[in-house]
Amino acid sequence: MRRTDREVKDIDEIVSIIAGMDTIRIAMNAGEGPYIVPLSFGYEERSGVISFYMHSALTGRKIDMVKASSAAGFELDKANGLVSGKEACAFSMRYESVIGTGRISIVEDTAEKLHGMRKIMEHYTGRYDWDIPESALSHAAILRLEVLDISAKRY
Repeated sequence: MRRTDREVKDIDEIVSIIAGMDTIRIAMNAGEGPYIVPLSFGYEERSGVISFYMHSALTGRKIDMVKASSAAGFELDKANGLVSGKEACAFSMRYESVIGTGRISIVEDTAEKLHGMRKIMEHYTGRYDWDIPESALSHAAILRLEVLDISAKRY
């Protein structure tokens, strides 16, 4: 990272940045090149390891790519306001960003699918204890991305 003065290294601070994000972008290999898809997400941190949960249709290009390769990149960002300057090149942006790599997979275990869906709901509503019918779980794929490498910046 070139701007080490903006680097965030503390895992609790990185999790705090993630908590304020609305969308995760997942990058996967589409064969002919990279493919990036924005998704709603939930997350958790256990013993310094972050996992993201996303939901998806059961079929489609994204599911095909996950089945073909577990390698994935991810990115989250948030603009926090423009910093004005006297000249065009003196302007900047206040921001927070998190990027990294991980292993993405389709969650097969019913209990973990329920947990993943609840983590997604918790991220957006603040509440984990949602009743989620089996019929809803059976009509959605839950993806889990286990983070292998993560970095964050804040300005």
